[in-house]
Amino acid sequence: MSVESLISLSSSALFFSFIILLIAIIPFGVAVKSRKQVAAKIALIMTVIGFLA
Repeated sequence: MSVESLISLSSSALFFSFIILLIAIIPFGVAVKSRKQVAAKIALIMTVIGFLA
Protein backbone atom coordinates (compact mmCIF):
# COMPACT_ATOMS: atom_id res chain seq x y z
CA MET A 1 0.00 0.00 0.00
CA SER A 2 1.16 3.49 -0.72
CA VAL A 3 1.66 6.13 1.91
CA GLU A 4 -1.24 8.19 0.56
CA SER A 5 -3.69 5.31 0.90
CA LEU A 6 -2.51 4.58 4.44
CA ILE A 7 -2.97 8.23 5.38
CA SER A 8 -6.45 8.18 3.86
CA LEU A 9 -7.34 4.99 5.75
CA SER A 10 -6.07 6.46 9.01
CA SER A 11 -8.02 9.65 8.45
CA SER A 12 -11.22 7.73 7.73
CA ALA A 13 -10.80 5.53 10.82
CA LEU A 14 -10.18 8.56 13.03
CA PHE A 15 -13.25 10.33 11.65
CA PHE A 16 -15.40 7.21 12.11
CA SER A 17 -14.31 6.74 15.73
CA PHE A 18 -14.87 10.44 16.49
CA ILE A 19 -18.42 10.27 15.12
CA ILE A 20 -19.19 7.09 17.09
CA LEU A 21 -17.87 8.62 20.32
CA LEU A 22 -19.81 11.81 19.65
CA ILE A 23 -23.03 9.85 19.13
CA ALA A 24 -22.32 7.78 22.29
CA ILE A 25 -22.77 10.93 24.38
CA ILE A 26 -26.55 10.72 23.85
CA PRO A 27 -27.05 7.25 25.39
CA PHE A 28 -24.77 8.22 28.28
CA GLY A 29 -26.98 11.24 28.95
CA VAL A 30 -30.11 9.10 28.78
CA ALA A 31 -28.56 6.53 31.12
CA VAL A 32 -27.76 9.20 33.70
CA LYS A 33 -31.22 10.74 33.57
CA SER A 34 -33.40 7.61 33.45
CA ARG A 35 -31.25 4.97 35.20
CA LYS A 36 -32.16 2.38 32.55
CA GLN A 37 -29.66 -0.39 31.93
CA VAL A 38 -30.34 -0.56 28.19
CA ALA A 39 -29.09 2.97 27.49
CA ALA A 40 -25.95 2.37 29.54
CA LYS A 41 -25.17 -0.84 27.65
CA ILE A 42 -25.67 0.87 24.29
CA ALA A 43 -23.40 3.73 25.31
CA LEU A 44 -20.68 1.39 26.53
CA ILE A 45 -20.82 -0.71 23.37
CA MET A 46 -20.59 2.42 21.21
CA THR A 47 -17.64 3.67 23.26
CA VAL A 48 -15.78 0.39 22.87
CA ILE A 49 -16.43 0.41 19.10
CA GLY A 50 -15.18 3.99 18.92
CA PHE A 51 -11.97 3.16 20.73
CA LEU A 52 -11.35 0.01 18.66
CA ALA A 53 -11.87 1.78 15.33
